[in-house]
Amino acid sequence: MFEVEILERIARLEATIEEIKTLRGVPGPRGPAGSIEAASENARQAVTDAEARVQAKANQAYEKFTAEIKKLRQEVDEAKQFMDERIHNTVDAHTVQVLQDYKLINEKGEPTRWNK
Repeated sequence: MFEVEILERIARLEATIEEIKTLRGVPGPRGPAGSIEAASENARQAVTDAEARVQAKANQAYEKFTAEIKKLRQEVDEAKQFMDERIHNTVDAHTVQVLQDYKLINEKGEPTRWNK
């Protein structure tokens, strides 16, 4: 008889525990409502803090963006300078070759008798 009573109490405790598990997401009783001004000020402060965080992230992103743009511009300038030098050297070499082909300069780059 004592065992039956213990088993019943265990069953009720288990049922209570299961009921408490289902109530986990249900809010408990609340106190009296607070001041509207305090709630408004808290909301304003939360918005201000959120704006500050967003602005800080935007500033960081903009700094990264400007740094990448600066780097790209430098690479473009270097590529342009390289291409200008290549074109200049190619034109010079071609001009020298044409002058040599027409026997206006010799292999040393000196004028020939046709050019004097």
